[in-house]
Amino acid sequence: MGDTDEEKVWVLQSRSGDTAAFELLIRAHQRMVHSLTFRMTGSLADAEDLAQETFIRAYRQLDSCKIRPKSQRCPGSGGKAGDGNGARLSTEKENLGCGST
Repeated sequence: MGDTDEEKVWVLQSRSGDTAAFELLIRAHQRMVHSLTFRMTGSLADAEDLAQETFIRAYRQLDSCKIRPKSQRCPGSGGKAGDGNGARLSTEKENLGCGST
């Protein structure tokens, strides 16, 4: 299974209350989210707080997340989590259809 397929499974499992699956989602995106929040705040403590809040909000919005077929996703979202591609955060949200974009 590729990264995107695994993430779809983790989202679906997380929706069903599987906290281990949500932990896998966190681990897959933790470095990228923390890196972005640190660049935004310039403070390690603030970055950690903001990253934590990001994952809490993601968890609360799992039910509104629509997993789109690959053909309907935005181009340029093929990077891996934590690869330093800061633009990936918005394209992942668009690709999954979570919340408002």
